[in-house]
Amino acid sequence: MEKVVCDSHDIDLTSIKEGETTSFKLQFEVKNPSYNLYNAVGFKLFQLLGELNKDTISETYMDSYNDTSTNVKTGICFKQIGKDFGITQKYIFSKIEKMTIDDKHLKFVLNQIDKPHNIIVPKNSESVIRSNSMLDVKIHNKHSATFVYCFSIDFDEDLPIYLDNMPGMLMKKIFYRLKIFLDTIT
Repeated sequence: MEKVVCDSHDIDLTSIKEGETTSFKLQFEVKNPSYNLYNAVGFKLFQLLGELNKDTISETYMDSYNDTSTNVKTGICFKQIGKDFGITQKYIFSKIEKMTIDDKHLKFVLNQIDKPHNIIVPKNSESVIRSNSMLDVKIHNKHSATFVYCFSIDFDEDLPIYLDNMPGMLMKKIFYRLKIFLDTIT
């Protein structure tokens, strides 16, 4: 059953509950008459998410890539969110596969992978136990695009029921900053 969680700031967040698993969908439009959005759409979006959210994300990791790359390994380490509730600091490593549907439609599929051995994460931090996501970007013209981000993430924490939507709201905050940046960059 799909349920609207939050529709403020021109970003719709819905949740889909299937048994014990909750997944989320973020959907928003980016419009910027002063910037060519083709310049922003690619793996660099994932680096930008880390740069724009330093209060939420302590570290980002990404393999090198170029314009012809179709996949890259990446990771983020969240700051310890929910410390007051006993939530440990979390990190996620993923392999991102870029699929070009056509010149105006890209999909990025993120599948969780084990943390690479050569990467050091903060002491006492833990991997999320399950994470997958897909970012679908449809460019209408060089100044307008639709973003749909579908994801599920399991922090492996025994949270009170009123925090069920915490992962969705956290990702909405992260993508809201991306939207504002893309809407206003010149």
